[in-house]
Amino acid sequence: MRRLLCSALLSTALLTTVLAAAPAATGATKTVDRGPTTMLGGAKAGLAGGRDLAYAGGRLYTLDDATVRVFAPGASGNTAPQRTIDLDLPSGQHSWSIAVGDDGTTYVLTSNDALTSSTILVYAAGASGAAGHLSIGNGSLGLMSPIDIAERDGGFALLDNDSNAIFFYAQSGMGAPVAVGGIDAGSSTQTQIFGPSTIDTAPDGRLVVRGADWVSVFAADAQGDVAPTQYLQGDQTMIGVPLGAGLDTRGDLYLATVDAYGADPGNPRVLRFDPGATGNVAPAGVLAGARTGLGLPYLEVLPSGSIAVASFETTTYTFDGAIRFFRPLGPYAAPGRPTKLTASGKKAAPRRTVTWKPAAADSDVPVTAYAVKVTCRGKVKLDRTLPAKTRSVTVRLGTFRRGACVATVRASNEVGSGAVAKARFAVRR
Repeated sequence: MRRLLCSALLSTALLTTVLAAAPAATGATKTVDRGPTTMLGGAKAGLAGGRDLAYAGGRLYTLDDATVRVFAPGASGNTAPQRTIDLDLPSGQHSWSIAVGDDGTTYVLTSNDALTSSTILVYAAGASGAAGHLSIGNGSLGLMSPIDIAERDGGFALLDNDSNAIFFYAQSGMGAPVAVGGIDAGSSTQTQIFGPSTIDTAPDGRLVVRGADWVSVFAADAQGDVAPTQYLQGDQTMIGVPLGAGLDTRGDLYLATVDAYGADPGNPRVLRFDPGATGNVAPAGVLAGARTGLGLPYLEVLPSGSIAVASFETTTYTFDGAIRFFRPLGPYAAPGRPTKLTASGKKAAPRRTVTWKPAAADSDVPVTAYAVKVTCRGKVKLDRTLPAKTRSVTVRLGTFRRGACVATVRASNEVGSGAVAKARFAVRR
């Protein structure tokens, strides 16, 4: 996720087209409406004006206009940051986006509103307060309008709006950056980078680039005029106007989006696409609805697959002062095996009561039914599908007088059926 508040400043230049509401996706898309598992915010946290998020070394970095806040791993609630960096902003420029290397080196891209003057501020790992830093002007890099920055092994990557290209730089300590190639420094014939807005680095080094209505993924070693490994665009994707994108360690692509950019964006949502998804394909999961608390959503995908989302009020673009953490949107699985399955009653009784404890299942895809079957020496005495809340059922043994019986219970949900629980009991009448 990049340039949270600054996306509003770019709306007239890059996102002038108001897109029609995306139609509902087809196929196996799972839509859920649930709140965050935790939130980070409050007076101690000091998240008054969000600009961007980054995640590195287990720590969450937040960027306000003039401050970087670094939070401890797992921080939530009204928690103060471990440290802050007071940014030395060039005259006439705002903080634009942040990237953090695995070693803790922090890069902040600043720019004026017209994108004609930009600076990269480089802070050493552990920097705090008014720390010394390296200041790199866009002119020294030969770039006209760098619009976003992302960490890259051994340095950083810059997304340039005018040239529709990504430029790579090696950078060590406070030394000057060295150009080391990039993706499509000119022709744009295969990269399909047109009017780009943001760039993010995945845990495995792949690059995620988004534009006004598309998202691309490039291999970690991509160089030159190369095609992306994934390119998502079209009505079935539900992309609308993408506001932030990222990959988790499994390769799931997450995307924060709305139907349109403006006073009434409509249907804020987070999409999840399966690894390798490309073309005009439906997402596998959608997070949307009143419980989410989303306005204009921007996200950072954590390696665990959890999603850190900053949300802005839809008419004033005002940050609401909290980071919401959502658990992953799948992949979903069938339920687990029911537990503690027993068949109670005396051996001479004409009926038995089969009881069990519920099977484990993701709350997004809860158990919908239990299939219960009882057989005695190959003869079926009970074969029923029961509602999800059922925990017991009585079976009549009829004329069966003596021998072994087997009870089985299997849970199912919308994904499929889980493993079978089995219990044996004896009958002597």
